[in-house]
Amino acid sequence: MGFGSPKQVKLILSTHDNVYMTISKKSRDKGNISDPIKQSKFGPGFLNDEKQVKDEWKEILIEYKDKLLFATDAHKKHRWKKYSKIVRIYRDILIQLPEEVSKKIAYFDAERIYDIKN
Repeated sequence: MGFGSPKQVKLILSTHDNVYMTISKKSRDKGNISDPIKQSKFGPGFLNDEKQVKDEWKEILIEYKDKLLFATDAHKKHRWKKYSKIVRIYRDILIQLPEEVSKKIAYFDAERIYDIKN
């Protein structure tokens, strides 16, 4: 989902049957970006000020539960230092969804897509 808006994400997922997305996205809005032009191009974060999943994102997570996977961007050393915190944030997001949806996004979709057998 990257920096996409809910409208962009929904358009891509509804148009292309063979496209999957990770939910690797900022949990909050991009208020810390100093350039207002760049900031205006980023979609909103998942969470509102009360740390609840915004309705527009919740609808997408539920509707496209079979095309979404949990992921983090822990590709740099400094990101690994924050890994536990990042995972906790996503757990807090997933727990706000129906259990079937959260399990699919957390691991069932990856098992199915990558043909992983337990």
